[in-house]
Amino acid sequence: MGHFGALGRELGWFILSRIYRWTRQEDDLGKLYHVADALGRLAQGIVRARRKLFDDNVAEVFPEWSASARTGLIKAVTREQCRNIVDIFYYTARPSLLRQRLTVENPEVLDAAVALGKGIVFATGHVGMFPFVGTPLTWKGIPYGVVARPPHDARVARMLDSVRDDLSIITVPDRPVQVASRIMLRVLRNNGAILTPLDIHPGADGGPVVDFLGRKTLMFSGSARVAAKTGAPIVCARVLREKDGYNHRVRYWPAEFVPREAADGKSEAARDTVAGLSDWLSGVIREDPEQWLWMHKRWRPRDLQ
Repeated sequence: MGHFGALGRELGWFILSRIYRWTRQEDDLGKLYHVADALGRLAQGIVRARRKLFDDNVAEVFPEWSASARTGLIKAVTREQCRNIVDIFYYTARPSLLRQRLTVENPEVLDAAVALGKGIVFATGHVGMFPFVGTPLTWKGIPYGVVARPPHDARVARMLDSVRDDLSIITVPDRPVQVASRIMLRVLRNNGAILTPLDIHPGADGGPVVDFLGRKTLMFSGSARVAAKTGAPIVCARVLREKDGYNHRVRYWPAEFVPREAADGKSEAARDTVAGLSDWLSGVIREDPEQWLWMHKRWRPRDLQ
């Protein structure tokens, strides 16, 4: 297992570092996508254990799908993820171009949330170019941070921190909790926004057991707890790649306040809030499954024991 883990890390670093370098040298996004597609196929062929996990996840959520349909989705998701990597590196060097390529579908909903003056807790998943959920705020000088779990590879962690800095995104490490809380409070008190992914595994801290994509699982309650503790509303949001393959569109759902009782992650209020968020995210994923990150061990039987 350790051998495959080391192989995966080195392959991941090879792909990331090459794409980063090429996005600095090549302006033609189509050519960069072509290279990224080839690297994605290479990764699929080498790290077969990850491909099996991917296939198992899809089969659990879409049991009616044939093996060929699952394979088609795996290829589409791999292509999307590699192109997402290209995009995030490409636009750090061309921020003015991102303003042309990222469309806000309903800006009035975001403006209404900002006008509340309480800060915003964005709830989303690893769907599409999810870090760009709060980018329209940065264009207005409003602080925006993303809760991130550092990768095991320190080289990748440093690279991603640098990329977020270039995009005016504040990095909020999920550990230690005291540091994360301090950064989030500072951002929210300045009427800024924090993005907390719903679909990361809650880890040792646990979380409420809710339905996610038709299966019971522990779900990260960070969005509910932060919103309840600070009084900031939750705004569900997602960014999807448009059919032309180059542009992205962000959509926001109306702001909703969370009961104060949800500050206790083990409370019924927290469970109900997280269950609602999980239902929302499940619907987004089922509508556009090729844009979600399927290749993680998201459902773990031992979590429910």
